Amino acid sequence: MRPFMIALLNTSAVAGVCIFIFLLVFSFCGKRYGAKCRKIIWGLIAVCCLVPVRMPAVLPYSVDIPDVVIRRGDAEPAANVTNTAKAATQSGQAADAGQTVSAKAQGIQSPAGSGTAGKEITVTDVFFILWVCAGAALLLYYSAGYGRLKGKIKRLGQECTDPYIRGILQEEAKRYHLKKVPRLWTLRDPSMGPFTIGVLQNRIVLPDDVSYERDLRFILRHELLHCKKRDILWKLFFLLVNIIHWFNPLVWLLRKAAEQDIEICCDEAVVSGEGRAYREEYSDVIMSWVAKGSCKWSAASTGYVQGVKFIKRRFDSIINGRKKKGVFLIAAACAVLVLAGSLIHLQNGGKVYAAKKVPIDTGIEIRADLDGDGTEDRVLVTDNVFGDYASTQVLAKFHNGDIALIEYPDYWVSYLVTGDLNSDGLPDIVVNRIARGSTYGGGETSVLHVARNEAGEPVLVEYPSNFIQNPDLELKWVGWEDYDGEFIPNDNYSTAQPTGFGPEDLDFAGMGANIFEKDGKAMLRFVAYVDPWTESVKCIECSYTPEGWYIEDMQMIYDYWGGGWEAKLMGDPYLPNVAAEDGPADAAASQAVMADDTQGSGEAEGLGETEGFGEAEGFGEAEGLGEEEEPGEVQNLRQRMEDFCQAYFHGDAEAVKGFLSASYSDDIDVYGNPEEVENMDIRDITGLAGISGLSDAEKYTLSKPFVVPGEDSLTYLSVIFVVENGEWRVSFYGLEK
Repeated sequence: MRPFMIALLNTSAVAGVCIFIFLLVFSFCGKRYGAKCRKIIWGLIAVCCLVPVRMPAVLPYSVDIPDVVIRRGDAEPAANVTNTAKAATQSGQAADAGQTVSAKAQGIQSPAGSGTAGKEITVTDVFFILWVCAGAALLLYYSAGYGRLKGKIKRLGQECTDPYIRGILQEEAKRYHLKKVPRLWTLRDPSMGPFTIGVLQNRIVLPDDVSYERDLRFILRHELLHCKKRDILWKLFFLLVNIIHWFNPLVWLLRKAAEQDIEICCDEAVVSGEGRAYREEYSDVIMSWVAKGSCKWSAASTGYVQGVKFIKRRFDSIINGRKKKGVFLIAAACAVLVLAGSLIHLQNGGKVYAAKKVPIDTGIEIRADLDGDGTEDRVLVTDNVFGDYASTQVLAKFHNGDIALIEYPDYWVSYLVTGDLNSDGLPDIVVNRIARGSTYGGGETSVLHVARNEAGEPVLVEYPSNFIQNPDLELKWVGWEDYDGEFIPNDNYSTAQPTGFGPEDLDFAGMGANIFEKDGKAMLRFVAYVDPWTESVKCIECSYTPEGWYIEDMQMIYDYWGGGWEAKLMGDPYLPNVAAEDGPADAAASQAVMADDTQGSGEAEGLGETEGFGEAEGFGEAEGLGEEEEPGEVQNLRQRMEDFCQAYFHGDAEAVKGFLSASYSDDIDVYGNPEEVENMDIRDITGLAGISGLSDAEKYTLSKPFVVPGEDSLTYLSVIFVVENGEWRVSFYGLEK
């Protein structure tokens, strides 16, 4: 559909340019050429409107027509979306940062019946529907007008049987060598003049008060020439072009000009070779009937066209003598059509997503519409330590059950910031990873967005981490009024604009990034540590470009902590908006570690081994997180998950079957090695953090992380719960690495 609409617009643009050119030409020198020449030129342009043939381009450019997405559905797969780093090794060695994992890539399938969130709707879709509806409405309007006219003829008219009038008809038909003489009717309607109607069989309709032989002969000559020239087919042809290109006002002018020239062409044929007296006599007869009215509602007829300017043109054409045939002008019209087709090239500019307001949010778990399907998704970050291996995982859980994950090895305490940095109406994700044990809060930052790989699976992909330097920008010094020393730039602590926010690009270390709004636009604020003696930092404010982050402002700030700049620039220190909500199992411990400036970089004190189901054998009562008691319905779902996990890990297929919903259609699987359960490192349930209430109409995806003996990476038992007959049931479950 999109290529068709682009071809339609391209054809309409080419035709519009040609119509405009020849309207100008005919306004200056149209009197020199006969109406037949103009009629042929309008016909050539109309043929161009119906035959969308593209000429080879003579200029190395084209006009891109973007397709604005006004309602998002399931996103199209992004081309060449790949993992951003190597996978974490199973042997416990540290992996390269940035591995992306999807549920399907790990053997997890979307639950049955999850379906799509809705079809994507673009401006092209809307325009196509509008184009079809408006075209159909015009077709019905003109068809109804033709039907009304035929009904009027049937009610008020009758076939002419007067031998005198029929004899004149036969004589005039022989004059113009018509092989098939049209039928002749009379109409009892004084408001209507003579006209011809009928596509397959022409019918000349005369007012019943036409009695003078002179009037009869002139009127019949005019109408018989319409029949000979097949002008009704010409009018229908121009009408069809008008209906197809109803959105182009120049095509409406084309049809109007063509219909006027059809009438003038018959006038010129009637008076061809005759003297001035004959022309004046014919003009008097025609003008007297034009004043009586025109044939309304009908496209398939040749009623007399009215209008003061046109009547003057028509009178001038009848009275004046011979005119040029316009062969050269017709050839010029062909050349103009070819040239316009070669110069005007519209092409598909791709999809442009209509931006919508995305709120800025901060935390370790954030709910937002990540994929633009109009439903709420979740993104959360967890910091994991097991054995000698530690990593931070960012997990995106989508409303339809899809999962995307990216992992960053090393000992971190992390939090997220979301906001629309590239103005596409979707949240981007800033991942701030603070090094455990750091005395100044140093760490690393990544900026992610959701994309689709070639298989259509959601993945988390990193934006470029490089800065685009601004040569016109001057460094601003903030807070240095009270400093009595001197800042001396050196090789380690530079005042220059950094090249990126990777560890290798900074003077000392990054301290995180935040999203803020400036002039209605979301921007990235990055803070980098510069000088420990003055506690000075670089605050870099930058905007997104596809090539990197363009630096729009940079400040050197003195006394970052003592001056309160951390709270002003980055929000609540370390983990804004987290303390008031329950988070993953290690959230409280993470805060405690971050608050302890003297904590070592080894295994975090207070984190220890994370307890999951309780005792090794015990899948006992679920314990809530944090000090605040969970709502009863959330506790019920947590307990339901614990009971299901107990049945699954102990290999009890019958018990598992008792949890399944009626819509579950896959095989019933249980854990293959129940004897390993006693030695497993089983963690607490994730997926319930921050939920204050449950809805029977929603699906809830919960996960049970655990470490298989002999492995150093987490495995997840992911379970989707739905309400069925008032009880929580499992619509899907499976293991995910």
